[in-house]
Amino acid sequence: MLERALKSILIQEVADLEILICDDRSEDKHWPTISALGLLDKRIRIHRNERNLGAVKNLNNSLDLARGEWILIFNDDDVMLPSMLLKEKEFIKNNPNIGFVYCDGFSVSSIGKKMLRTCPTKPILKAGEEALNHIVFHFNIFATCVLVNRKCYGKLGKWTDTVSPDWEMWSRIASQYDIGHINEPLIEVYLHNVSSSSPVSRYENDWVMLNKLVCSYYPVHMQKDLLPLMLTSMAEGFWSMGYQAWLQGDWLRGMKFMKAGRKYLQGKLWWYRFLNYSFFALPRRVKYVLTDKEVYESHV
Repeated sequence: MLERALKSILIQEVADLEILICDDRSEDKHWPTISALGLLDKRIRIHRNERNLGAVKNLNNSLDLARGEWILIFNDDDVMLPSMLLKEKEFIKNNPNIGFVYCDGFSVSSIGKKMLRTCPTKPILKAGEEALNHIVFHFNIFATCVLVNRKCYGKLGKWTDTVSPDWEMWSRIASQYDIGHINEPLIEVYLHNVSSSSPVSRYENDWVMLNKLVCSYYPVHMQKDLLPLMLTSMAEGFWSMGYQAWLQGDWLRGMKFMKAGRKYLQGKLWWYRFLNYSFFALPRRVKYVLTDKEVYESHV
């Protein structure tokens, strides 16, 4: 997957870039393959951490190592579509004072099904309430397509060590800088299994803390009325995670996410959602299982 991601970067029509691969002390058997990638192109620089830092600390360490004026953090299993970097570079050339620019893209499921993810906006959203409202209530940004002005990290600090650091980081930047949006799908993001090692309780604790933090980026007179709305909106995240876990067959974990969301929704609305999701999840789960089996058999 790393080679696929790297090839999608190398075909971009941008010559003046540094490609920094930060290996978070992966297993020794993988290191020869990773280190050999540095021979593919002189723009590639490879760094291996002395010890495993974890995802967010490795990300923040990468910011220290990067040398460019504009920084994009790219996952090793995603794919840039042709001209993504060129179009983002042209955008910032015409709008040099923005904090970051991002584009639309496709989410790709474990069975290869693509779904367009977009939320049409003006090309430039003004710093403060306009940009914040878009991120807080219409969050639809793939982290791996966001090209950030380095000065933002220098002024506002690095990523929080939480389960959703990107949402808070973009909000922090949007509170101080205009943000840009290219209304065109230019990236493919491959979805991961919801059944990760992080317990549901950590999601809840982190999300509540992050919502309170992001709420503090708004003017003081708005915060009292805004926080309850944000927490209600947060419940959508629990339902989304729960539903995805159900589709992947992890019913218990899915139920835990949905129960966590119950605290932030009215009782009748929660039961309506629960029955609605229950009705749709089972047949879709059966469809996913059959499709996975068909895909497997087609490769045997």
